[in-house]
Amino acid sequence: MGRQLFGIVLSLIGMLVTTRLLGPHKYGQVVIVAGLAGYAINIGKLGLDVYLIRFQGDLDQRQVGVTQGLYLVTGFLFAAAMVTLGPVVSWWYSDPLLCDLFRAYAIITPLTLMGSIPVALLDRQLSYKQAAMTELWGQLLSVAFSVAIVWTTRSLWGVVIGTLAQALTTLVLGTCWSKMPFRPRWNALEAKAQLRYGFGYCASMWIWQARDLVNPLLVGKLLGPEAAAFIAMAVRLAGLVGFAKTAVWRVYMSYLARLADDRDKMMAAMESGLSHQVLVTGVSFVAFLAISPDLIQGVLGQRWMPVLQVFPFIAAGVIANSGFSLYSSALYIDGKNHDVSLFHIAHIVLFASSVWFFTNQVGSIAAYGFGEVAALASYLVIRQVFRKRFFPVREGVMLANLAFFFTALVLVMQFLSEPLWLRLAISALLMLVILCAVPRNRSNCLMVVNLARQRFAGNL
Repeated sequence: MGRQLFGIVLSLIGMLVTTRLLGPHKYGQVVIVAGLAGYAINIGKLGLDVYLIRFQGDLDQRQVGVTQGLYLVTGFLFAAAMVTLGPVVSWWYSDPLLCDLFRAYAIITPLTLMGSIPVALLDRQLSYKQAAMTELWGQLLSVAFSVAIVWTTRSLWGVVIGTLAQALTTLVLGTCWSKMPFRPRWNALEAKAQLRYGFGYCASMWIWQARDLVNPLLVGKLLGPEAAAFIAMAVRLAGLVGFAKTAVWRVYMSYLARLADDRDKMMAAMESGLSHQVLVTGVSFVAFLAISPDLIQGVLGQRWMPVLQVFPFIAAGVIANSGFSLYSSALYIDGKNHDVSLFHIAHIVLFASSVWFFTNQVGSIAAYGFGEVAALASYLVIRQVFRKRFFPVREGVMLANLAFFFTALVLVMQFLSEPLWLRLAISALLMLVILCAVPRNRSNCLMVVNLARQRFAGNL
């Protein structure tokens, strides 16, 4: 969480400077291309990095070398495909510049794929400090290059160069810290085993990650680059505010994998995680929403204020996902990829179709938020599948927290035009209510405070 928090500061600096200098239209162009390229990279990973993390037994250089060889070939194949499809992207959006941008991201694709291998090895070793520093240095150089180039040239190519610097840094530092040399090799049996596992895992994730295409493909096409930029900014802010969700989920993935054979401990971990995730994420979003009008107007400028039309809805989606995502994690660990895929299909169908429908009806970025709300119904699917495959868990605290935070978001939204002190007072009162009204929340907060005090005292 410390790494995530520091990363937030870096990302916030880079995002605020580049978006203010570039403006919504240029930033929207980057958003469209980066969204398409990011989805291509996620497909190109083929789940092999997850295979390295979850492989039972000791990994040797031969196995890692086969993964390196597969990623090397896949990376160049995807890069060639992106170069070929550049003109199609420009035709779809009627913007010639997007072709050049898309082809530039083709260079980054093989580097990003190769860099995911050492980070996966560090996660496997539970070397979170080294993994965090690898990602943090990459992020630091990305922000430095992006800000410097955009500041001096006002060109969106600064963002592309910053992304390239991040990919190179992650690859080099990760390889050094993981102590696994770059020696690609080929073994048909090992490659088949890795691809079989990886495809089973990532076929489900590809469906979920198709969420990221809704903004560039649907909103960007129907409402234009500026609308896509506003939504991308709201999503980016939601990712920054919900940093604790990512940190806790990443640790729980490794932790639940070690409890796969002990259902009693897994049940206790699940029940604890459900309440922790929603509580931490919900508090963060309610607090941020209270200060968001002043922050956006003061730092980004008045022209970025439409972000507030969609941010609360995205916040509700992230809060809900923070709890229910642990169900997917447990099913993945147990090899029930097909069950998770059913949930992902239900979610993306609800989300994409709702965004398309509301976009045509209301013609504003609020349609994206309405789609987020409609897609919440899909969590009933993953909940039912988990209870069928594993065991029923006590969800009372999580559901109470969800209901409260959804209500809190609606209440704070009604006062966004009021003075800052009133918004802060209302959000503080709401958070005090949820922390005091639920005994489990009080015990969780006391536990975190005591652990922080012990860690701080130990460092001294």
